[in-house]
Amino acid sequence: MARLMAVARWFAAAACALSLSLPALAQQGPGAGSTKRNYNTELKSVAEGLGKRLNVTIVVDPFLAVASKPIEPNAARIEEALDALVAGMKGATWRKAYRQQAEANAVPSADKLCAAVRALDVLEQTGLVVENNRTRRATLYSKDFPVPANFADELQGQRFTTTPLYVIYATSTGASAGGATTADRFFDLQKQQMALMMEMSPEQMAQAMSQSMQMFMNMDPGTRSQFMGNMMRAGIQMWSSLPADQRQQMVGQLMQNAQQAMGQAGQGGGRRP
Repeated sequence: MARLMAVARWFAAAACALSLSLPALAQQGPGAGSTKRNYNTELKSVAEGLGKRLNVTIVVDPFLAVASKPIEPNAARIEEALDALVAGMKGATWRKAYRQQAEANAVPSADKLCAAVRALDVLEQTGLVVENNRTRRATLYSKDFPVPANFADELQGQRFTTTPLYVIYATSTGASAGGATTADRFFDLQKQQMALMMEMSPEQMAQAMSQSMQMFMNMDPGTRSQFMGNMMRAGIQMWSSLPADQRQQMVGQLMQNAQQAMGQAGQGGGRRP
């Protein structure tokens, strides 16, 4: 049992390093070595203070790279304040976003909201209707719609809120990654990977992991050895920095999952005639 626990601890440390790293490495590509600081957290604090002062809600793109420490503008109008705030940020802009009244009390997800605003803003089509034939529902998109004088009434008539969310976001995914640290970019890729993994069946995940392992084995021996060494050192360092209770929890969960997987594999094999 003690030996099994030791193996589980080692495997947990290795899993920390490798389980999420191979697909992220494939997406990250070579040459990523930026060490610039990202002041995104400071921007969120400034936006929060500005929102409280002007009684508005400001949403900041969590993946926006902010190269210099932002300072809260003294402008009395929110539009002027936001113009001044994003003026010194490369690849950043802001928009007003109006949600359906039924969703007005829900807390929006900053990353999904900013991604939606960015996707709509970069569409080249002036108008687009996307129909789902199975549900018999359609999504309507109309770009550069002139804002009428009675815009608030128009919004209410379509069951949208008249109080906007002010969204500060990266104008492109490249802008969000361009000035971010390598660690920020790697964390972003891992979040995307984890979300995809939750949507995959065990068979799909096994196929993806097989492809990742094949990519790893196709590396030249020197690069593969360096990559493995870096990942293992990082994994062991992270494992050592975890509190004892978290390490114990991870080991216990790993052993439980391994036992379940082995039991399912044994049941699936069936009996030989």
